[in-house]
Amino acid sequence: MLKRDKKSNISKILHALWIHKNASRVQISRAIGLDKSTVTNIINEMIDIGLISVVAEGDSGPQGGRKPVLLKINPGFGYVVGAEIQPELCRMVVSDLDGTISDYGEYVFDSLTDFNELFVKGICPFITNQQFSGKKILGLGIGLPGVVDPYRSMLMQSIPLGISETMQLPGFDEFAEIMGGFTAPIIYENDANCCAWGELALGRSDGIRNFITILIEFTDVSHPSYKTHAIALGVGIVIDGRVYHGKNYSSGEFRSLFWNEGNRTQFSLSGDDVDLIKSDVDVQRRFLEELASHVAFLVNMFNLSYVFFGGDAVMFEESLPQIVSDAINKNWPYRNSVDCQISFLNRGKDAVSYGAASLVLNSIFLDYPIVSHEGMMLPAGTDFIY
Repeated sequence: MLKRDKKSNISKILHALWIHKNASRVQISRAIGLDKSTVTNIINEMIDIGLISVVAEGDSGPQGGRKPVLLKINPGFGYVVGAEIQPELCRMVVSDLDGTISDYGEYVFDSLTDFNELFVKGICPFITNQQFSGKKILGLGIGLPGVVDPYRSMLMQSIPLGISETMQLPGFDEFAEIMGGFTAPIIYENDANCCAWGELALGRSDGIRNFITILIEFTDVSHPSYKTHAIALGVGIVIDGRVYHGKNYSSGEFRSLFWNEGNRTQFSLSGDDVDLIKSDVDVQRRFLEELASHVAFLVNMFNLSYVFFGGDAVMFEESLPQIVSDAINKNWPYRNSVDCQISFLNRGKDAVSYGAASLVLNSIFLDYPIVSHEGMMLPAGTDFIY
């Protein structure tokens, strides 16, 4: 078993290479404050197992001398799987260690009544197929709608999934027989938070640290005698580069300030309005303005630099940024305009599954443990590598 100090040093070195991509031993040593001999010993060990690879020789310094050897994370050392679970669909991706998606998968079901069945028929076969193609799977991230405790792997409640009581979510040990003894860490997370983890991974070299991700999905809700439409919205909150979960892991759960008893969604829209949300311009305008007023409050209250929209919000790509920007500046009491970029998540329909995979990547490469307010930790670094 690795000692705590060595685990910490490995995490620091891997994080430096994940952020800077190509760096020499000297550059890494200076960046993380470890002596060169310690850095060299760990890097040599990582080269031996294939996690770090030599890129090329860099340029000599002003005084000439030996050219530095540049290093990088070997993206093909291992792969991570991300999955999004919706009421009638599981969408999956597999990503290398640089965040490049190499394969996609979907599993469709009538209704989610049993997570074990979802694993047996959907997730486990997808992972097994990746292994058959020669990929070493290091971990699995799963995004779910609702209140999720990622540290205990528990779904506290979920309106879209029809779950009102806390349930324990499965690990790979429950499927050892069909997986041939394969095991790896699984991290469960709220779907909007997964989108936030995805942006942290994509923007890791750009210093993107204070932002929100807003996931909007227009869904069909089945009742015994009829099917109706609904709007589901969740928010992922990132402050100082860390996803904020809150005391009860319910941060980002949303209901409009203008909501009234009897409204069918999280907004003040009537049932008839919701049915017209995809086609009626006036309904869309009222929906977007109501949404924008809440976004403006959050942006100005927390001095956020970015707002990322995902899911079905893309259908408002032309109008939404301006409506939100206008609301932010209207809500701002000073003369200067607010510097906040409004944009859309890059991965389209795969934003949540990619974000779930990115959660695993962040857990592998962050130079600090992801710890709850109760002191519980997510798997990290060497938990995935060895």
